[in-house]
Amino acid sequence: MASSSRLSMNHDSNSLGSLNHTTGDISATSNSKSANERVPGNEWIRNALAILRKGEISLLDFLAKLLDPSERDHATHRDRMYTPPKYGAPRKLDNVFDLILSGPRGGPSLTCWMEPCKIKMVSCKIYDEMDAVKDELRGTIDTITSAFLLQWDINSTVTDVMDNNAPIP
Repeated sequence: MASSSRLSMNHDSNSLGSLNHTTGDISATSNSKSANERVPGNEWIRNALAILRKGEISLLDFLAKLLDPSERDHATHRDRMYTPPKYGAPRKLDNVFDLILSGPRGGPSLTCWMEPCKIKMVSCKIYDEMDAVKDELRGTIDTITSAFLLQWDINSTVTDVMDNNAPIP
C-alpha cells in the first residue's frame, strides 16, 4: 500500500489539473473556466487518475483511505457516499455496487467476498421479522375471551400479521 504521506497530498480543491498526455505532467487548471472552456467529464477522470498514478496510489488504495473511519479528514466525503440522494434519485453507491456485481470479473469477486456474510444477513433479517410477528401476536390471558375465540381464524390473526411484518417479496 502507498505510504500515508503520498495519500495525503495537498491540492487545491478548485483545480484538478490538466494532463499533458505526451509527457505525463499535470499542470494546474482552474475550475472557474467559462462554460465554453470546461474540461469534458472524461478528461476530468483521466486527470484524476493521472494524479493518482503520479503519486503512485492505486484507485483502490485511494478508496480504502477515503473510507477508513480513522481518517477524520475524509469524513465529509465518506458521509456523502452513504447519504440518500434528494428527490428519490438512485444512490450513486447503489449504482457502483450494481456495476461491480454485473461485471464478469466484479460479480464473482463481490459474491465471493459476500459469501461469509450472507447467512448472517439472512438470519438477522428473519430473526428481526419474526420478533416483530411474535410481539404483535403475543397476547395475555385477559385477551383470550369467548368473543375472541369465536372470531379467531388463521387469516385475520396470523396471515395479516405475517404479511405486514415479514412480507414475502
